[in-house]
Amino acid sequence: MVTPTIVRVWVCVCVSFMTLVIDGRETSSSDDRALHVVGLVAAETVAEKYFLHSACRLKYPSVKMMRSWCPSGRYEEDSRLKDHLESLPEEDLVIVTNLRDEFVYLLASYDDVRRQLIDTDQSLIVADLSFIKTTEGERGREEEEKRGEEEQEEEEKQEKEEKNGNRDEDNYKKEENERKEVEDPEDEGKTGNKNKTKKYINEKKEEKKESKMIKMETGKSSDNISANEKHKINEVEGKNETHDPVDAGGERMEEEAERRKPVDEEEEKEEEKEEEEEEEKEEEEEDNIVRRVLKGGTVIGRVGSLLKALREGSANTQEVIRDTTAQHVVYGNRQRGNLVTTLPLRVEFTPEGGAEGDVTRPFLVFNKEDGMDFYNLIEGVGEGREACPYTTHATPTYDEGRPRVLALLLLGGTWAPFLQEVLKGFAAQDYPKDRMDVWIHAKAGQQEREITNFVEEHGDDYSTLELVNDLVFEPQMVKDRCDAVRCAFLVMMEPQVVLEDPTTISSLIASDVSVVGPLLKRRMTGEGGEVNFVLSDDSGEQWDKIIRRRIFKGTLRVQEIRSFQVVRKDVMLDFLLGEKVDHYINTITQPGLYLDRLGYEEGKLHPDLWGLTHNWILWQRRYLHPDLLKIIGKKMVPETVGPHLYYLPFFSERFCQDIIEEVEHFGQWQDKDKDDREEEAHRYTSTNINLSQINYFTQYNLLINTVKKELLDTLYSYRSLGYGNLVFVLKYESTTHYNTFKYHLDGATYTFNIALNNNFTGGGLQYRMGNVNFGEEREIWVNHNRTGWALVQPDRPMHLHHGMPLKSGQRYALISIVDTSDAGCMGGPKWT
Repeated sequence: MVTPTIVRVWVCVCVSFMTLVIDGRETSSSDDRALHVVGLVAAETVAEKYFLHSACRLKYPSVKMMRSWCPSGRYEEDSRLKDHLESLPEEDLVIVTNLRDEFVYLLASYDDVRRQLIDTDQSLIVADLSFIKTTEGERGREEEEKRGEEEQEEEEKQEKEEKNGNRDEDNYKKEENERKEVEDPEDEGKTGNKNKTKKYINEKKEEKKESKMIKMETGKSSDNISANEKHKINEVEGKNETHDPVDAGGERMEEEAERRKPVDEEEEKEEEKEEEEEEEKEEEEEDNIVRRVLKGGTVIGRVGSLLKALREGSANTQEVIRDTTAQHVVYGNRQRGNLVTTLPLRVEFTPEGGAEGDVTRPFLVFNKEDGMDFYNLIEGVGEGREACPYTTHATPTYDEGRPRVLALLLLGGTWAPFLQEVLKGFAAQDYPKDRMDVWIHAKAGQQEREITNFVEEHGDDYSTLELVNDLVFEPQMVKDRCDAVRCAFLVMMEPQVVLEDPTTISSLIASDVSVVGPLLKRRMTGEGGEVNFVLSDDSGEQWDKIIRRRIFKGTLRVQEIRSFQVVRKDVMLDFLLGEKVDHYINTITQPGLYLDRLGYEEGKLHPDLWGLTHNWILWQRRYLHPDLLKIIGKKMVPETVGPHLYYLPFFSERFCQDIIEEVEHFGQWQDKDKDDREEEAHRYTSTNINLSQINYFTQYNLLINTVKKELLDTLYSYRSLGYGNLVFVLKYESTTHYNTFKYHLDGATYTFNIALNNNFTGGGLQYRMGNVNFGEEREIWVNHNRTGWALVQPDRPMHLHHGMPLKSGQRYALISIVDTSDAGCMGGPKWT
């Protein structure tokens, strides 16, 4: 029969292990002692991944991971560790830590830790001696507490039986007194834990031998026999509670074995062997304190001192051991204190009960502190920006070149704002298109023009590009598709994402984590605005600011990443099924835009015109002339037509085309008979549509009080809120009798007259400038035929004007006559 001990030894010896070393580097200090890190792990776990992450980011040059390290910490393991240590200079420094079930992080840089260890001048440091006083460390404490609870339950049970008359009262009192003597912590003193453990083992031995004797007498186990029956057996055997049960029971067991039924010899041998193993285990643990620590803790110090402790056992270990302080190791709930991150990123630890200002920078952290995300902390304070040599996941590429990518564009369902820009940002990615297979999901009849144009323009660029309509995607369907194209990564993109940086997909794939996305922001400036990541409740506001501001460039862990994800194939099905998978956000590339789906106007031909409020960044990119903001910023100058009369670019040709199509789609043009305006100058035989009729006045009034207000400040040094007294699209032809061919004033503060097309001849505006009484009057004609350009004029007597008849074609113009809110400035800007 193979015993549990033999099985454990076989596992420790026969399971292969992996060692991983990062090349060393020169140190700049005058002390040339190098610092080495050794990690002990039973198997590859996420804890090992995070430990290596911290070592890489903090530039530790010599890191070795020993896998298949037995949790029992047997002597066979010492030889592996000693072999490695013997290959290092004895004067060098070393940190040996057992990750076990815990998360261990290196928290300070290599140079800082090395300097601290040299300054301590201690040959060997064992992390927190109070932790290793029990057999199995923290786990040992838990087991001991559990045993205490079981003993308490047994006592309560026995007490209940005694009250029912099932036990002799005198014997019960004697047992109570003996038990109190064993458990009294005041009698243990400095060796309390050790004595308590030995007494516990002796008691268990006595219970086992008593159980054997009862079984021989009754054929029942001790658990299935009453207290009275036990008492009778003790009386028959002459057993006295005051005698040593081991001595009394041992002699009688041999005598009774001849006349009672035989005991199962194999079971007896097994129990005896287990008792021997427990004794050997206890002796071994007491033998070498360093070996005990390596079962689940950390040893820090000189290579030579650690080798000496491993070779010579406990005899000389105490001479070189020093307990550590919080400056070196923070033990979570074992070493109490306050661990915080401050901005700019810095980690500080204040020991519990420490003096004010007693702040240190720890270099090793165990466990997860409440509210402290150590992965992000290391990513933030880390120095290594380059890719780590051991973090790359073994992603299947199937053939030479970059990993294959399946891109799933989920465009169906509802109207998507600025879809042209969304698809343009995707097409601009620098990831090799011959390594990408694109699968587009769209709703039939929804924004077909933009999608069809994209497919026709880029269909031949990608390895494959397929458009499917009204298909419901199931997780297994996506996995099958990924298998068919042999993808290593899945890209999932929703239509409210605009990728601003062409390296986004390449950077996300290079991150090589389970699920990762880029930073997407609705507002590119300021702290507010919607973003595409969700942090856990205990992350705090500072991490939100760190990510939004991109204080450093890296890959941070978040609770959820939305709308654009790069998913590694090994977790793809879990992700699609909604299982828990780690999510990350990449802050290396420039942020993308996170569009708002609000602003859609039902029944409109060009709904994006109504996106002015909700998606201002893309709106101004598409619809404002690129030179307008340069003029506002005084980086360009407008054309000066006359005194305080300017001609400048305002809207893009795309805006002009879309607004013309929109009003024609509306089609309800006003004429003289339907126009209720009383001023003679505003009675047209031409046709026009007020923007309020197409529900666009609110949006345009926002332009008046932002872009136009800033432009007036540039042109006239005049700033004031305005209100569109009259905002309309004007249309007339060469055959139209146009009443405003007569000179007139518009009767407000200022006027913007913007040409929406140029496929006509003739036309334009003519101004009568100056005072006729002083001989200063002169006429200026402006051939107003540049699409999107605006004539900007104050409505003062010196700016009388009228329109000129067309010779051919049809002319559209967008005219806004604006009053300002300050009565003192009515009549136009002031100037000298």
